[in-house]
Amino acid sequence: MDFPGKTRKRASSIYCLKLKGYSGGYHATALKSVHFMNDWEKELSHTQYHKHNFYELAVVLRGAGTHLTDSQKLPLRPGSVFLLHPGESHAYEYSEPLTLMNFMFDSQILRPYRKSLSGLAGYPLLFCPAEERRELCVDSATLAELDILLHAMAMESRQRSAGAELLLISHLLNLLVLVLRKSCSYVERERFNSDIGIAVAFMRRNYQEEISLPKLARLANLSESSFFRKFREEMKTSPMQWLLNLRIRKAMEFLIRSDMNIGEIAAATGFSDSLYFSRQFRRQVGVSPKNYRSQAHGPRQIIHGLQTLEEIGDI
Repeated sequence: MDFPGKTRKRASSIYCLKLKGYSGGYHATALKSVHFMNDWEKELSHTQYHKHNFYELAVVLRGAGTHLTDSQKLPLRPGSVFLLHPGESHAYEYSEPLTLMNFMFDSQILRPYRKSLSGLAGYPLLFCPAEERRELCVDSATLAELDILLHAMAMESRQRSAGAELLLISHLLNLLVLVLRKSCSYVERERFNSDIGIAVAFMRRNYQEEISLPKLARLANLSESSFFRKFREEMKTSPMQWLLNLRIRKAMEFLIRSDMNIGEIAAATGFSDSLYFSRQFRRQVGVSPKNYRSQAHGPRQIIHGLQTLEEIGDI
């Protein structure tokens, strides 16, 4: 095996990954992929070019890099969203570990719903020809919701219970509507009103502290009613629900990445006590914090550059 210093694309060796290798025969599934740095590449790691026989909606959860296709290069950062078409060749390069949420589905699933989906504002941005693809993003609250849906889809694929196919399709439609409603270009995101932006930035920095609606309204220099209305218009949810989603997402990260106990995680993410935290976590995620940690939110594909892609290329 050769390990090139830069990403190479050889027409005779582009691997085609197949949906059945991930989904167990279902028409949709989801997993997380973690691209670690290669030992032989000190500053920039690459994956081999590959393609799929299915649609893949990829969302960057952590890390940064570049997405490479035949027609363009797009930067990757947390919240980046892109849809890969069946047969489209692509690769990644990255200077730090890159974690992606991968939602994979057969093109036939969407046929009955195309008309309804196409009526959503984000449809032409996401379902566009590859050469017209733009840099799209979702906010951290939406990332948390997508992580919950990924967990649900991964569990359905793994457990293979009666009705799993129907639930997988339902979760897929749910996440597509969510992304189409809430995705925007980075240019458009920068146009968010500065008063709401101040409040959002404050919550991101201080989510572990006690935060109230009156305090956020004062920061934005607005009345509570005006702030609440403008926040809903910009963020498509209420201020306190946005904060709750952020806290749950941070808690999910602590559960996976730390050895902190449930009480410590509750305190570190702004919850008044562990019982209230556990109740809210179960309501949002569908499982208790303890079970979420033990399940590691579904299967993950650990990728070390070229090697793993070559190993799974014949699936």
